[in-house]
Amino acid sequence: MRLRKLHLIKSLIYPNISSNSSLEYDKVKGLLLFLLLYTIICTIGIFHSPPGITEVLTIGSPIFFISYLIAKLRNFKIGGLMSIFGTLLVCYLVVFKYDVTGKNSMTALVWITVTIFIASLFLKLKQVIIYTILQITFASLLFIFSTNITKDIFISWFIINIFFIITNLFTRFILDKRQQELENNNAILEKKVFNRNKILKKALDEKDVLLKELYHRTKNNMQIISSLTNIQIMNSENTEVKSVLKKSISRLDAMSIVHKKLYAANDLRFISLKDYIYDLTKEIYSSYVLNSDRVLVTLDVVDIKIPFEISIPIGLIMNEIILNAIEHSDYGQEIIHIRIECSYQNDEKIYISIIDNGKGGEDTISLDKSKTLGLPLVKNIVKYQLRGDVIFFSKSNGFEVSIKIPFTNETIDEVKVKTYT
Repeated sequence: MRLRKLHLIKSLIYPNISSNSSLEYDKVKGLLLFLLLYTIICTIGIFHSPPGITEVLTIGSPIFFISYLIAKLRNFKIGGLMSIFGTLLVCYLVVFKYDVTGKNSMTALVWITVTIFIASLFLKLKQVIIYTILQITFASLLFIFSTNITKDIFISWFIINIFFIITNLFTRFILDKRQQELENNNAILEKKVFNRNKILKKALDEKDVLLKELYHRTKNNMQIISSLTNIQIMNSENTEVKSVLKKSISRLDAMSIVHKKLYAANDLRFISLKDYIYDLTKEIYSSYVLNSDRVLVTLDVVDIKIPFEISIPIGLIMNEIILNAIEHSDYGQEIIHIRIECSYQNDEKIYISIIDNGKGGEDTISLDKSKTLGLPLVKNIVKYQLRGDVIFFSKSNGFEVSIKIPFTNETIDEVKVKTYT
């Protein structure tokens, strides 16, 4: 509740002013200063000139209220002029009341002059000139209609006022000069910052172009290797050699998809895990599944962005596990169902589960003795490159692989220094 009240007061004091509009703030600041001065004059009237309270309240209050409303409607020029006029009018009405009641008008006149001088230090140069003209006009009228202000008093006040005016103009000149220097320095600094940002943007654009070209060339080189390997498969009559070469092509495709996605992405550092796994399974499906009616792949993958450094290891893992599920499936069963689940939990880990309904596979004990590269490769990538954990479950009704991968900045930094072997 207290914060709401403070916000309401702030909105009334600074009407419709944005935080980056310093010019409008300066204008309203002048008006607020005159409102403060008006309060000071009211105080003078209350404690020193009771007969002047009526004029102060009945004439000054409407003038300042109207000028405030005008300023609130963003017509600062008219609002500022009205506030200057109202200030001087109220001030000299108080002095006039001093004069009528036979009090020391000179003391009140000098006090008001000093007060207005201090307030006028925050005005613009044009406003100071207007204020000076109005002040001399009011003082002259006061002298004409006064009964107690003598010529000597008026001349003394005039000399004091001239001194204040000269001091005011000199102070304003110094302040304006300093302000101009600050504005010039800010302009120079902004120009330097703009030029520097322009250079950095150009360098960043060039870097993006080079990275995209690198990803594109890497993808093309992998496709060339894949094509050459395909030719080798076609010329080979050894079934085991064909199987090994075909797996190598699948691994190349898993890495090639990453470079393909990075080449097409706006952000060259991250790719979508969901899109990547979808494209990877689609590629494996089209390459290894001859009868599409026998294999059903279900995906439940969280849509998060993963960095380039861990996307390739994850792709290789997924590739090996899916190929293992297809290889060890029971061809006598009607449908091979492979379910892939990926989630990201609050403990900053990526959880991957791949479950199939095949005849089961190797257990964790026989992995070290395995003559194939598939599951041992998965274990090594998860353990040494991604610093994660992997568990293999061989069941009577299928095979399940459960993987936990830490996904923090420290993990990414560690992966950056690894090489993929």
